[in-house]
Amino acid sequence: IFFNAGNYCTAKKIAKFKADDYRYVILRVKAENCSAAKFELFYCAGAVSGATGECVLQSSFDNVDPDWQYIVFDMNGAAKWTGVIHGFRFDYQLSASAAGEAMYISHMYFAKNEEEMKQVTQKGLKDPFEVVTDPEVEQKVEDLLATPDSAPALDNTKLDAASEDANLDLWFNHAYINNPAEDITSTGWNAYQLRLAKNESEGTHMFLVSKTGHNGLTVSVTPFKNANGDELGTELMYGYYFDDVDGKTLVDPIPWVKDGQTFDLAEGRSYMYIIKATSYLDTPAGIYTATVTVKDASGNEIKKATVSAYVWNFALPEETSCKTQMDLSWYNIYYSHECWDGDDSLLYKNYYDLLLNNRVCAYTLPYNKDGYFTDSRIVEYLDNPRVTAFNPLGWGVRENLESRVPAAYAFLSQKQEWLDKSYFYLVDEPLNQGHLDQINQYGALLKEHFPGYKMMAPEHVNYVWDKDSTVDNFSYVKDSINVWCFKPYFFTTYEQAKYDRRLTYWMTPKLEANLGTFAERMAKEQAEGDELWWYVTRRPENPEITLLMETEAVRHRILFWQQKLYNVDSFLYYLVNDWYEMGENNGLNKKYEHTAGMDAFDCYGNGVLLYCGQDFDVYGGVESIRLETVRDGIEDFEYLTMITELYGKDVTDAIIHRLTTSLSNYNTDTDNFTDLRIALGNIIEATLAEQA
Repeated sequence: IFFNAGNYCTAKKIAKFKADDYRYVILRVKAENCSAAKFELFYCAGAVSGATGECVLQSSFDNVDPDWQYIVFDMNGAAKWTGVIHGFRFDYQLSASAAGEAMYISHMYFAKNEEEMKQVTQKGLKDPFEVVTDPEVEQKVEDLLATPDSAPALDNTKLDAASEDANLDLWFNHAYINNPAEDITSTGWNAYQLRLAKNESEGTHMFLVSKTGHNGLTVSVTPFKNANGDELGTELMYGYYFDDVDGKTLVDPIPWVKDGQTFDLAEGRSYMYIIKATSYLDTPAGIYTATVTVKDASGNEIKKATVSAYVWNFALPEETSCKTQMDLSWYNIYYSHECWDGDDSLLYKNYYDLLLNNRVCAYTLPYNKDGYFTDSRIVEYLDNPRVTAFNPLGWGVRENLESRVPAAYAFLSQKQEWLDKSYFYLVDEPLNQGHLDQINQYGALLKEHFPGYKMMAPEHVNYVWDKDSTVDNFSYVKDSINVWCFKPYFFTTYEQAKYDRRLTYWMTPKLEANLGTFAERMAKEQAEGDELWWYVTRRPENPEITLLMETEAVRHRILFWQQKLYNVDSFLYYLVNDWYEMGENNGLNKKYEHTAGMDAFDCYGNGVLLYCGQDFDVYGGVESIRLETVRDGIEDFEYLTMITELYGKDVTDAIIHRLTTSLSNYNTDTDNFTDLRIALGNIIEATLAEQA
């Protein structure tokens, strides 16, 4: 149905509406017997006079409620929502409508801002995000958070170098802030103290700002040492900047600083360096100290600072509670390194090991032979406790499964722990019934040839497959899938989506009424022994969290706190080296993605957590800041798991609520985050000491 807004205004003798004046379009509707619950709105404004695929938005409605309701369309990201409004096409369901399915539309509203939109749509609505906690649990959490800090206080006294240069400023900040080069405001932190458990890595960002311009500087750091001479692993990296990442100059690649490497600093911009400490299972607890030195081109010491690291008296396990799976493209690696003749898998191994050092597992193990385990070197990885998950066939292998699957089982069944780490991933993001049928076909094959198999098929949409809303994508493959992997937004209920219109909603109210909310359904699957994973790509959009380059770095870590809050077991990411235009700079770019006709949003660096080492003289990968925050998030998840083991999920959730209560409600204040994370370490250390 096309509504001609221009003709309407002419007939009513009123001025035509201008899209630029309004941020929300609202329909008042009544749904009758609708099986689907997505309304598609094509908008025509300015130079666009007719319905086009570049100018369309979707929004959810309640297909259970028989009364009048509101559907809201957020026009803030619509690039062509400008100029005079000509009209709209109403497509009230995304699927074909059966007899008796109807939609009545009584009003159309245009709201200038969010406040006006809420005045229309939220009258009488109860806040579905309100958290009610047992007072005894709250008191327990308050007592725990008051656990005394065992680390010595930070001495923030500024050190003077032998040839102190007043034209060069140095300061520190948290590693979960991606400070743009345009920001030259000092934090006032002349020193920094890292906090970490045994068998953990943590870093800090150090910034240099030149008031006049400096050339030929060298930066170095001594190993972290305690009073007895014990050392932590110590790394020094520098920030490689990309211009115009959502209007800012941001770091993402963080190559290692080589001995004697020099740096030129332009006037009036900040330059980032990363100092990282790594402890080990046998590292003695206590304080460790390192010294950072900056020298000029003549070798004069012009800046000096201290970084300390306090190691708590407990260790994180080698085997993480949060399993991971991420693709590592063999082709992209060897193409970008121009290694045409191969190197007996050394390059791939170097990249894989770099991920594994950061507690991330790629789908495909080094020395994998597409399901035929003929290279004995693979056993080193199968036995490695840090390897928590892998694809037995390797990524993308779907041919000759009748021989590959039995061969994989024959080898992997030598050890139960090898089978436990095996995850089949044969269908990606099913969109139609044919894809779902494929999943069931693979499930039947695996049941026959790989007893006790585990299979996932990440899903980002959900469709209803019968008019009564009793069968959807999830229930259709229930007997084949036992590792459920979804985008976080499936946890959003309709009541939540109606209250916070920024949220993505992909269920339907009828499905929720008939089958339960997504969270209820997944809890049932987990109770029956299935696993629950989630994943992100360039979607969902703000305020839901992704791993994009322009997203506040602290949010990457908050995502893993949310994962714990929602009782999700593990984390998947589709690819770590999706290097855009590999022929240009070996993928060393900000990888900007966009959607035709729409403003680009949260789309820098999607699928890139590693960079090609070719440009940095590294025969392997170079980390990104985002890989660091993902690793730290996985380690945060381990802290929260330990708290749960000590005090129960109610206490853990109440602690997490100090940081985040839902996918859209979280506190990005980094000092608040720091205080909570330090409190976790203090609680675990003190509790384990009492138990000992």
